[in-house]
Amino acid sequence: ARELRRRLQDLGVEERERRVFIGTVHSFALKNILDPFAITSGMDVVHPIKVATQEEQRKAFAEAVSEVLGQSAVAGQFRVPIDAYRRTHLDRESADWNEFPDFAQVITHYEARLRRAGLIDFDDMMLLGLRLVKSHEWIRRSLVARFPIVVVDEYQDLGVPLHEMIMLLCFGAGARLFAVGDADQSIYGFTGAKPELLRQLSQRDDVTTVTLPFNYRCSPEIIEASETALGERRGYSAHKPSKGLVAIHYFANGLEEQAEAIITELIPAALERDPSRRLGDIAILYTDYNDGNLVSAVAASAALQYIRIDNGAPIPTSPLIRWLQECAEW
Repeated sequence: ARELRRRLQDLGVEERERRVFIGTVHSFALKNILDPFAITSGMDVVHPIKVATQEEQRKAFAEAVSEVLGQSAVAGQFRVPIDAYRRTHLDRESADWNEFPDFAQVITHYEARLRRAGLIDFDDMMLLGLRLVKSHEWIRRSLVARFPIVVVDEYQDLGVPLHEMIMLLCFGAGARLFAVGDADQSIYGFTGAKPELLRQLSQRDDVTTVTLPFNYRCSPEIIEASETALGERRGYSAHKPSKGLVAIHYFANGLEEQAEAIITELIPAALERDPSRRLGDIAILYTDYNDGNLVSAVAASAALQYIRIDNGAPIPTSPLIRWLQECAEW
């Protein structure tokens, strides 16, 4: 969202204009649906709306799990599947909602605890926003009057609630939709993202679909490896002249050996292959915070400079810190 704001400002498009909103779909739902319409529609949400902190969410969820599944249940083991259930089972009046009754009960108890504390969480932004848009035609008409064009980037990362909201506003209330995405780049399935929704959208008779044939990021070897992994041909053409390299290394002794080899062997070799390459051109991807601790420890012991951008970063990426970084960059 920050990158889009920056680029649009370069084109003279300012968010200060009331009919321009640039941000995530969640922030759109919070600022333009819940804030103005929750009270006027009679929704049972305390105003002003307060979003629960991570700790407040964790506490309410742990209490709900303990109440429904018993005190011996470990809340952390249920958070991801229950969150995914909440994002995909939207009609709570249908039999589908009780497909897993324990999950449905935990969600109901969790949300009730948040409401008693006058709070909503991140998922509530889209779930309650969708409920308002779905239930009230006058809300849909108000939104479309203010935002007659809806542009959605990274459409493959939308889940069912956000997709339904877009369908209601654009194909139900008349807003014009411009959607950009690539189903092959969807990596948020564990949070409820469904890339097939983008495919379904592109196949509608009332949608004009433009398929981009060029890959501007990758060289031919990378594209070939990617299509092999997909098991399907996409017919993309590389826009880069260099051939590219895909090398697979196997280390039998686990993460420690991997981290050691990456820092002491693979990175020096990558720098040597291209004299114009710098450390800042190299990224190491890993699964979670614990892996990041291991990799950064090996990098530090090798006196290799690095920037860590996961939750283990030494400086939290708060709005103030981002502003300071942008000042330094300027």
